[in-house]
Amino acid sequence: MRRLVLLLVLLFAIAVGGYALLGGQKSSEKVSVLFATSNIPSGKFISQESIEVRQVPVDEQRRLVKKFGTLCPPDSLKDLQNYVARVGIRKDEAIAENLLVRPSDPDFLPAVLTQGHRAVTVQLNDVTSGIGLYRPGNYVDVILTYTDPNSKTPQRQGKVAVTLFRGLRILALGGDLGLANKTATDGKSQKKTSSVVTLEATPRQAESIVLASKLGELSLSLRANDGQDDVSGPTSTHASDVMQTNANTSPRKKSQRPEVQEPVKVRGLYGDQQRTITLE
Repeated sequence: MRRLVLLLVLLFAIAVGGYALLGGQKSSEKVSVLFATSNIPSGKFISQESIEVRQVPVDEQRRLVKKFGTLCPPDSLKDLQNYVARVGIRKDEAIAENLLVRPSDPDFLPAVLTQGHRAVTVQLNDVTSGIGLYRPGNYVDVILTYTDPNSKTPQRQGKVAVTLFRGLRILALGGDLGLANKTATDGKSQKKTSSVVTLEATPRQAESIVLASKLGELSLSLRANDGQDDVSGPTSTHASDVMQTNANTSPRKKSQRPEVQEPVKVRGLYGDQQRTITLE
């Protein structure tokens, strides 16, 4: 009887020890979680520099899920760059899905817009839109190209490019749209593609951009990350200025005059005398 009791005590001790060992191993396991590396204000686009993947224990991950809700997958680091913070996210906070607004969400634009600003959408062609160069959160200049009606020069030389506004923020990229089917001369239908870009602007800027789109062709020019530099205010360039610059920098034509060659003089010893002979 005594041996049976001792055996049961031993088995119980082994079971308790094994459970504690397994529990210790489980608590020591670590998983990947996305964290903010700096404060992310509400309405700010998520950048690759503002978040990073860190390893935390499983118990810590459970605590974060209980506090913030479903966490963003660690492999979604690149995809989150088009998302916007719904509320302010503090440094070292875990990135949860309910803290972000996706571009497909109905409240995306209202969450992104700065107070007192508007979202204005412009349609650009494949070249002037800079497809593949921009992403939401970038800053651009808006350039209008049109023909000056008061110019007395030929039409091509009457072209003018004007920088209307500087440092406007891109809110969304609409992608390629088949807006119209253009019929070619051979009768076949050709798909016309364009890009739609949504910019953040003041009410007055939005009105000007809409009007400018009716006057000529709009283009975008990418700026630095903060949208600021030493150049401010509108500027313009006329086609005549470009032509004049090109003429001043073009290489000069070579002279048509025949080159004058100098005669060749050879000095040598002839017999006992030194002489110089000129070869024409």
